Amino acid sequence: MANNKTLRYLTFGSLYFTQGTIMGFFAALNALYLLDNGLQMTDVGIFGFIALLPFVLKIGLGILSDRVNLLGLGHRKPYIFIGLLVQFLCLLAAPFINPGTHFWGYVALSFTLQLGMALYDTCTDGLALDTTPQEEQGTIQGFMVGGRAVGSIAAATIVGFLAENVSWLSVFWSLAALTLIPVPFMLFVHEKQ
Repeated sequence: MANNKTLRYLTFGSLYFTQGTIMGFFAALNALYLLDNGLQMTDVGIFGFIALLPFVLKIGLGILSDRVNLLGLGHRKPYIFIGLLVQFLCLLAAPFINPGTHFWGYVALSFTLQLGMALYDTCTDGLALDTTPQEEQGTIQGFMVGGRAVGSIAAATIVGFLAENVSWLSVFWSLAALTLIPVPFMLFVHEKQ
């Protein structure tokens, strides 16, 4: 990564902000979305269990990115882009899968979305360790944790307003748009070889 603190802080803060928006939705509003589509709390519990499984798989994703330089493009950056793309596409598709009538389709889509997030989350951590000078690692960690918290708060607030006053489609597409925030910063990231 370029030796530019501001770029580093914006990159890692925005990646975690994006993660926070999804975590905020799934923690605060997804249950309401499922209930709004006629599902029961048991369904919400089953959904939560399956949709969060990708975070158990993070260790395998980390090992993959440590060992495989994807197409010679790097050990972190291409995986981060893939994870963001998966999340973005799943969010675009989500409002077209009614969980009330296609529960397992929505579960599969959400599992895939969370798998994308787990992939870019794991690789973001690796990239931070790979590119951040030792003396800045505490500050970077603060930006990452802070970015995720702000993302969760923003999602809970904005998404709640959109769900109540506009539509669930606007919720998912707003989350998709927020997924794109880190992309311009990532274009300037150069991994150490």
